[in-house]
Formats: sequence, structure tokens, C-alpha cells
Amino acid sequence: RHIRCPALICLDPGGWTGQVCELRIGMKQGADAGFLTDLAGLEDVKTEGPAGGRTEWRIEFPPGRGLTGRIRVLLKRHEDRMWNVYRVDRFNPDFTEEPVLTRIPNHEAAFRLLRDLKQCRFPETEGEGHDSPVSQFMQLIRLVDGIPCYRLSTGRLESMIDLVEGLDSRKGLHPEQPE
Repeated sequence: RHIRCPALICLDPGGWTGQVCELRIGMKQGADAGFLTDLAGLEDVKTEGPAGGRTEWRIEFPPGRGLTGRIRVLLKRHEDRMWNVYRVDRFNPDFTEEPVLTRIPNHEAAFRLLRDLKQCRFPETEGEGHDSPVSQFMQLIRLVDGIPCYRLSTGRLESMIDLVEGLDSRKGLHPEQPE
């Protein structure tokens, strides 16, 4: 049985402050040599092994130099040797300002979800050749259809809580927003 979500709130953490893209990769025991050899062939890619209680490898590379596609090819080639891969985003949220809750179109919410889940595959489509970003986007559109979607900017915590609690849980509408 599926439970319908009364509203979807996408948190907008503020401006991206990273000068580099960072991935964290959990490698299976002893399986890192081939992957690291391949990464060493890419200019401007820095690697750092597990250290200081961190169990994953850290990979850093500058954005906008065409490295993302090349690294994705390597990730795909070595995926059977990895436990997980995730992107580390560096944002600078401002918790001193007043937050803003804004109604957004469902397709924008689906795009935000896809952006945040881009390392995931949907089990309903995995192995069927339907795990492309477009297929996932269309599936997310269907999942959020009819659900009121919002973007919540970061701000004072109490105000953020008030905005979320102000949503009418039956309608998913902000009381101050006309229907």
C-alpha cells in the first residue's frame, strides 16, 4: 500500500562554494589499484586514501574541464569493485536570514530530486535499459504528480520550522498562498 505524500519540500542550501568537485568512494578490500591507476592518467585529479577515521577514498577535480564524463566512464568500468560512490556538495547556507518557502512546479522538484539522487537507480527499471536520466526524470514526474512542491531556502531555524508547520497537511498549501 502506498501512502500519498501531502507535500514535497526541496531544501535550497544556498550558494555552492566549492572550487572543486568531490567524490567519496567506498572500495572493496584490495580492489583500488586498477581504479587508482586509471585515475592517475587524468590531469588535475587528486586522490586521497582512507585516513583519520574516514573509510572512503576522496577524489577531487576541478569543474568545467570535461573530467566528469571521463570519471563516470572509470566508475562504470570499476563499479564491481566499489561499495558506493557519492558526491560531496559544498554549500554555504545562511542561517541568519529569513527563509522563504516558495511553491515550485512539479517538474522543478523532480529535477532537484534527480540531481540529488543521480547516483541511484530505480529498482523498477534497473536492468531494463530505462535507467537514463531522462527515464528517471519521467518516473519522478509521475511520482510527484499531484503533490504540491516547494523550495525552502535556508534561514533562521525557528522560521524554517514555522514555514513547514504552516503548510496545511491536508492540502499541502501554505496558508498565505491563494489556492
